[in-house]
Amino acid sequence: MPVALIIEGIRILRPETLSLIDLPVWIDLDPERAGERAKARNRGQGDSAAEIALWDTKWIPEGFEYERRVGPQQLAHVVLNPVDLI
Repeated sequence: MPVALIIEGIRILRPETLSLIDLPVWIDLDPERAGERAKARNRGQGDSAAEIALWDTKWIPEGFEYERRVGPQQLAHVVLNPVDLI
């Protein structure tokens, strides 16, 4: 039976990791929308306001920069739209 290992991670898809990934998949979700989902999740987990604020000051801006600089959509073999996953 084939073994599959699924690795999920923020900004893991990049040229230097491609040789380690058999099937690179990108979920095409705008960093702002992803950040809103993450903030809602973190609020539900009881994270502090300071931790949640990091999404606006660090994680979301870094997400936009990653997309601009790395272009993960072009590196992926499969690009999924979140609407397709519902």
